[in-house]
Amino acid sequence: MRNGDFFRSHRAGLGLAALALMAALLALGACKLTNGGGVADDDTDPPEVQLGERLFKDTRFGHYFTVESHGSVNAALPEGESVVATTVTATHGDLAGPMRGQAVNCLQCHLVEQQVGVPGGGMRTYADFAPRSPMPVRAEDITHISGFTPRNAADMVDDVFHGDLPDRVLHWDGEFGSMTDLVDATLTGRNYGWLPTERDQAVHQIATVLRQDDGTGELAGEFGALPYYVVLGCKDKNIPVKYQLPAQYCMDVTSATDAQVEADVAALIASYVDSLTFFQDAAGQYNGSPYDQFLIDNGLPQSPKPGQDTHAYAANLLSAIQALPAPKFVDCCSQYNNGSHFAFHDQRPFSFGRQELRGLIAFLRTSQTPLTGAQVARGGIGNCAACHTPPAFNDFLMHNTGVSQAEYDEVHGQGSFLALTVPTLAQRDADPDAYLPVSPQHPDATETFRMAPVAADPDKADLGVWNIFANPDLPVRKAPLRKFLCAISTHRFADCGASDATLLDASLGVFKTRSLRDLGDSDPYMHDGQFDTLEDAVKFYQQSGQLARAGKLRNGDPAMGNVALTDQDVLDLAAFLAALDEDYSN
Repeated sequence: MRNGDFFRSHRAGLGLAALALMAALLALGACKLTNGGGVADDDTDPPEVQLGERLFKDTRFGHYFTVESHGSVNAALPEGESVVATTVTATHGDLAGPMRGQAVNCLQCHLVEQQVGVPGGGMRTYADFAPRSPMPVRAEDITHISGFTPRNAADMVDDVFHGDLPDRVLHWDGEFGSMTDLVDATLTGRNYGWLPTERDQAVHQIATVLRQDDGTGELAGEFGALPYYVVLGCKDKNIPVKYQLPAQYCMDVTSATDAQVEADVAALIASYVDSLTFFQDAAGQYNGSPYDQFLIDNGLPQSPKPGQDTHAYAANLLSAIQALPAPKFVDCCSQYNNGSHFAFHDQRPFSFGRQELRGLIAFLRTSQTPLTGAQVARGGIGNCAACHTPPAFNDFLMHNTGVSQAEYDEVHGQGSFLALTVPTLAQRDADPDAYLPVSPQHPDATETFRMAPVAADPDKADLGVWNIFANPDLPVRKAPLRKFLCAISTHRFADCGASDATLLDASLGVFKTRSLRDLGDSDPYMHDGQFDTLEDAVKFYQQSGQLARAGKLRNGDPAMGNVALTDQDVLDLAAFLAALDEDYSN
């Protein structure tokens, strides 16, 4: 578990406002420590995680640095890359970028405490503030000339988990099955300024940095001031124990190939990202949010029993909550909380009251049969746990809730998405450049269906998994994605034997389920960042449920028809979701 990095001495320079927040968070520590969580010094992290963090933050792997440094990997840039000069936000304009004067790195899209104490900023759970994340502009790349990625940078905390599923799905559209593959594609792809034909140059630049780094930079100073080649060599007797890598990461970077060095870098960064989790106690039970404390105070089960799946756990939890004769609420007088507020959530009280309880009950309440008119009118059925099962609030699967349809219709008019012409599998295979994402095999592809909709071009839309499933450029993703797509209709994670053409149709508008924990540190919401508030996001589900029952939600998930919410339910659910926040710090 990583949750104490915010307090390390090398975080100096955050300012008085941030120091005040640190003090506030320390006040909350009594609550967290009671349950085995709390602040931890990340010097206890394994060496590979610490080196992975350093590589995650290194600003020398991208195209811009490669060109502007003129081969001197230890020199400062004469001028910083434009994309890092600012941090784009959805509601507060541009903030000064924490990497300004430097070049792009992973933190550009996956911030943590870098904007704490800044008006319009705040803590992040390895996410940014933009609806769609900025990326370097290359004049040669007419497909991405906007300077923004097609999707929102999802938070990465708890991304390591995939429940009891044998396969893992990463990125909004399931393009990757492992964090190492995702990191590899990021370091050598458009987020770092590289074109699809420039992978070899990208890999060489990464290897060059590791071979020539002299350990004198500010970032290196935070991790022992050791050159990369020394740490990875593993033979220098002066390497402190906390930086002594396991044998599988050790290599002589001077004799290893570029590809071997880059693969090691990707694996190390992946080990760091996979170490990021929300607060948990020694038994692995979540314990950082007001919701978690509500379960603890009322003696409610915090996780499934051995052999119990999460859907059965959610149903049993609902029954147990409804059977409480007098629920104990988390309020200002709770002894474990000492009357404290959140440190990183606009000083909101750390509380769970009657409204949050009503929202929790609506969240957990589901229906296995189509709703009657009376049920719809009465509301109170969020059916949220059909996809966001506790305790992780994630089923680790993929669904179409209508997000792409909502955005497309907002641009082109209600009902436009239903009329959008989407090619069949045969048509897509016959002309991949016209329909599929850019790849090394198809560097001139238009990515028509992995684009934000624009009024001037009604052919542009984001169809999610449709771009990846049965994509001939991504053959390794076909078999696992078959199981994910089959599970939407069969509720069983197995290949259902449907044809590729049938499953491609079923993949339209499908995106990965995300965790709902600490949403207050990862707004704006959805893959397109179209909702700034929790109320707006919940209201979308209210409306999407109405469309599903009317047969107007294209390829909608079967669960959407059983979402029935009143306007009061929307407010209650938003309050409950806010009670899943915690004072996360890395």
